[in-house]
Parts: sequence; C-alpha cells; structure tokens
Amino acid sequence: MSALPRFQTGRLHLRPLVADDVDHLYPLIYADPVVRRWFASANSYEEVCRLHAHKVRHNEGAGHTGFGYWAVLLCATGQPVGQVLLGPPEPMPWIELDPASPSHPLGQEVELGYAFGQDYWGRGYATEACQAIVRHAFSTLSLRRLVNSVRRENLRSLRLLRRLGFRLEDNLADPASLVGVLDRPSP
Repeated sequence: MSALPRFQTGRLHLRPLVADDVDHLYPLIYADPVVRRWFASANSYEEVCRLHAHKVRHNEGAGHTGFGYWAVLLCATGQPVGQVLLGPPEPMPWIELDPASPSHPLGQEVELGYAFGQDYWGRGYATEACQAIVRHAFSTLSLRRLVNSVRRENLRSLRLLRRLGFRLEDNLADPASLVGVLDRPSP
C-alpha cells in the first residue's frame, strides 16, 4: 500500500490529516473542555501542534501500511467535523482483559480511535466515519480485530462502539474504563 487511502461515505469525506488541519481541529476538539474530557492528550496549542505534526509525519511515511489518521469533513461544505485513527499494531499495556475473555491475551493490537466536535455529536457522523475505517481494517488490511478503551461514563462513545458491533469488556488495568473488542466477521 503506497498511500493512506481516502474514503467517501454518504455525507462524509475522510482524507489523511495534513498540517493545516490543526487550525480547524484545535478549536473543534482540543480546546473544547467537553470534548477533551474524554481523552488524554496535548493541552496547549503548541502541544497540539507538535502532536499533529507527528500524526502528519506518520501519514506521509514511506511504504505506508494503511494505518493512520484521517480528517473527517462534511461532503456538502468541506467543514471539518472530527478525526479518526486506525493505530498501527502495538502492545497496549493500558488494557488488560479477564483471562476468561475470548479476546485474552492481548498482543499487538490495533486501535480504532475517534474525536468529533461537540456540535457534531448525535448526528451519526462518528458512526459513518468509523464504519468506513472498520471496513478498511477488515477488508483491505485483513485485521483479525480492533480494540478501543473508553471511560465507563462516556456513554455516547460506548453507544457508538455497540452500534459498530464492539463487544464491551472490563478493563482490569483501569477499572474506570471498558474495552471494546470487534472481531473480523466470518466470511
């Protein structure tokens, strides 16, 4: 795979993050305390710029593997509404599942991540964007599963994971969060 793919859904366009996106995403996501409540990341504009530059460098890396960061834009207006991530396989020490879980043990896992501006919550945009990334993960990359760690009180995100078909399990490494696990559908 030579470049991070783009996706078009009914209402959204997903394209790789670019440097200029930081000026739209900072006020939309990072500067909004209601949105920021749900994820730990950079706080100041300078920190967000450094984090964003890292994401863009990742996307521009040679020999791309199909993992990366996408800006989510409305097709009708080009307005950015959020971002999604399909993280490269890596150990996730912040997640520990019950030894009886069908997903235990965790190894090199792939994270589906997302963050959307508060004004765009409840409109199905996150579901639509994540469905495109899930299809890519299973159909193009042939991944066996995706994971996501979500705080228990983040009910919107938990409902999203359920809509996408994720199974929710306790996170023994962090009792304040649940782990969503989505296995590739059988053919």
